[in-house]
Amino acid sequence: MDALRRAFCAAQQDANTFADTKPDPTLPHIGTRLALTRRALTLTRFQMARLIGTDMPTWGTYEAGLQRIPVDQALKLSAYGIPLDWVYHGRITDLHPHICAKIRQLQAEERRGDRPGRVSP
Repeated sequence: MDALRRAFCAAQQDANTFADTKPDPTLPHIGTRLALTRRALTLTRFQMARLIGTDMPTWGTYEAGLQRIPVDQALKLSAYGIPLDWVYHGRITDLHPHICAKIRQLQAEERRGDRPGRVSP
């Protein structure tokens, strides 16, 4: 629990650092990780928005990297094996093994250009 509290404080501090300065260069990366997370959990955008307690348009801004997901909402993902370190910093060390494997699979598919429902030539 202390590790979770430290990660929460670090993420909150990161959010405050960028609050009154230039655009946050990490937003696109966070958005990409959120999209991968949602897909790894096999949830729709609507389902993910409901899960974290927001609406679909707001979730869309997080996933698109236009707005930073608040820590209190990102923290709700920890019940599903998604730590704050993954969301905000891309560290996979504490990801649930099943989720980690699914995210790696999705990343490999993206590198190959595979998309769900798309037939490869």
